[in-house]
Amino acid sequence: MKKLKKISIILVIILISLYALFFVGVYIFGDLNKYIPQIQSLTKDMLGLDIDVKTAKLTPTPKVEIKLTVNDFNLKYPDSKKIASFDEFSVKIPILPIIIGNIKLSEIKINSPQADFSMNKKGEIDLVNYLTPYLEKMNNQSVEKETKQQGLPKYFRISTKMPDIKTSNYNINLFDETINQTVSLKGEKLDIVKFDLSKGLKIITKGQLATSKQKFLNYDIAIETFIPEMQESQENQNIQTAFIDPFKSMIDYNFYSDIFADLKITENKADGINIKGDLNLKELNLKYNTTNTKGTYAKLKFDKNTIDAVADLFLTQKQKASINADIKYGKKNNIEIDVKSEKLDLVHFVEIAQALFDTLGIDNDFSLINVKGYISPNFNVKSDLKTLQSQGHIYLKDGLITHKSFPAKISEITSETETSLRSRFF
Repeated sequence: MKKLKKISIILVIILISLYALFFVGVYIFGDLNKYIPQIQSLTKDMLGLDIDVKTAKLTPTPKVEIKLTVNDFNLKYPDSKKIASFDEFSVKIPILPIIIGNIKLSEIKINSPQADFSMNKKGEIDLVNYLTPYLEKMNNQSVEKETKQQGLPKYFRISTKMPDIKTSNYNINLFDETINQTVSLKGEKLDIVKFDLSKGLKIITKGQLATSKQKFLNYDIAIETFIPEMQESQENQNIQTAFIDPFKSMIDYNFYSDIFADLKITENKADGINIKGDLNLKELNLKYNTTNTKGTYAKLKFDKNTIDAVADLFLTQKQKASINADIKYGKKNNIEIDVKSEKLDLVHFVEIAQALFDTLGIDNDFSLINVKGYISPNFNVKSDLKTLQSQGHIYLKDGLITHKSFPAKISEITSETETSLRSRFF
């Protein structure tokens, strides 16, 4: 019994000594400022960029972690034009997992990061153009040395569980030559948590997209999702289309939206993809010719394999469609949609489609389509994808459809359709 007591005391003394030695050792060797010139030289040689760092140090934590802290970091071009900066960066590295061969980081924090880029009229980013020759050189060198590289010893393994990344007061600026304005993506926080390469991650962010003259987007988003398996695309990667500047389109169409999302996305073999939570489009504003969608909103509630949706789609301040939808998918499919409106001019649908496609930077030819006439829908549709039931009516008056690149046209379309029917697809 006395031997056991002595052994316990000795072990406690050893552990305390190691703990104290850990703290003393980190403090003695924790000043990394002497290595800054080497990092600056390496960055200059590899990327042709300059780095300024005020301080870099290692400090111990009570949880037997090493905390790396970097203050006042700046990344610049050789002409001193700033690319990126942050006030403080810190990362915690647990020591005990390394002893058992597991390399992991426990937490990353970035305070006040800022990045500044510019985009020319072709849609090319200045930093990408600058770094391309350096990256190609590095890639060629890595191929030559690939057979000589051994990587980490087999004893060590990198954990699939990634650290929480917490960013505060972020600001990403892009000077757009086409509109001669700076577009800023900035917000209070951008957190990536519950990040596991084999499972998924959660993104939490709040902020806005705007220029100094116009606000485009307000967002408050929390999305937890699985990581899908990456598959190599078989499509031709060399297909090029004309560049459409989305920010110019946002200005041209007076785009503004307010988005709230709180979603959890999972996947299982039985039901496929399941979504739970809320997605609210509180405002969608597009203005083009006579079309004005101000007041448009949509509220979607997801619960596993069901979606409840309520929306008002404004085409002008006097024309709107009220839409209610109840959708179930998976093993049992069921769709019920109710649409009501007094009058909807067809031209507004084409103008909204063109505005949305241009805003998303998608090439389209909606400007070549000419439509006239209007519809007055008031109907309900139910379907399980095998049968279709509908009640109500759709009234179409003076319809006309033409396309500038085709000589044919469809005109003088007038129809009143009673939709009380029941049909089976197969």
